[in-house]
Amino acid sequence: SSVASSGFSAISVAAGLAAGLAAGYLLRGRETAQGQKPCSDKKQNSKIDADEYFKSADPPKDLSSVRAKMDEFVRSNVSAGRKVVCVTGGGTTVPLEKNTVRFIDNFSTGTRAAISVEYFLKKGYCVLYLRRRGSTDAYARHLQKHSKYLDSRFVEALQLDDAKDGIVSLNISPRMFQMLKEYQRVKKEGLLLSIEFSTCDEYFFYLREAAKAVEIAKSRGMMYLAAAVSDFFMGPENIPTHKIQSSDGPLSLQLQQTPKLLGHLRRSWAPSVLCVSFKLETDIKILITKAERAIRKYGMDAVVANELRTRYHKVYIVTGIGKVETLKKASEADAEIEELVIECLERLHKDFIS
Repeated sequence: SSVASSGFSAISVAAGLAAGLAAGYLLRGRETAQGQKPCSDKKQNSKIDADEYFKSADPPKDLSSVRAKMDEFVRSNVSAGRKVVCVTGGGTTVPLEKNTVRFIDNFSTGTRAAISVEYFLKKGYCVLYLRRRGSTDAYARHLQKHSKYLDSRFVEALQLDDAKDGIVSLNISPRMFQMLKEYQRVKKEGLLLSIEFSTCDEYFFYLREAAKAVEIAKSRGMMYLAAAVSDFFMGPENIPTHKIQSSDGPLSLQLQQTPKLLGHLRRSWAPSVLCVSFKLETDIKILITKAERAIRKYGMDAVVANELRTRYHKVYIVTGIGKVETLKKASEADAEIEELVIECLERLHKDFIS
């Protein structure tokens, strides 16, 4: 994880903070902002129940209108006979203040989710796309190959038409041209609805509403949970309102574990749909075991298991204890690994529906 300010510059905190956050250590210290109680030396409850969380956390202001959009999107596509998938992607930020100046982030770019959205649409699904604001986006990712950011390299790719004020052209590849045409078709037919989040709180509330919306499709619905969700956050009871003052000295934080929502999603919000979660580990020795645990503990129908170094070339689809299918690209020039993942999940979904 990294710590950043909302002005996109890195900040300096007490030595070892980043490592401590990544390892999940509980750091105790001084009062960090006016009105916030200092942490005691006694270990506080580091876990928060999902029901308790939703009662105490502030929902996004647009939650009701977003839910209405989701319901309308799903109902119209279900009535047209389409299958529905909710794809989540990108990382969640952890604000350190309610009026956020600083936040903790992770390295997820949302690329896997963005690619998956395109392949789901090719398979005839409509897609409710819950994505991190500013992350890699479906279809737009092909333009991002010119320049990942809208910087001078992108400007250099533009060509001005001297004869027509305000007219700018961009030379693109035939593949990119086809992708742009495909995107226009998808939007015209109402097959893609994108909802953006940034913080883990926004993600949790939108995820709950998205799952309930996809439940409208019953067995023809799927949850594809590729977002990199924060494991730790300040918690609704502990987060200060105003900016933490650096003049107070070194900063220590005590983070709570974020609520575990997979079980609620599976059993309460979307009990009739196919649920697919993701597991990323750096140690291949524990990867499959932890994926199997998600199936056993949370009732997932499948887990897409990735090892950090090989995640773009090889993944494992775990559907039960000892039930593992390995998907691997034959060469670098082969199809994107996400195409193989979606083909596998489409087969699983057909069996699930039948």
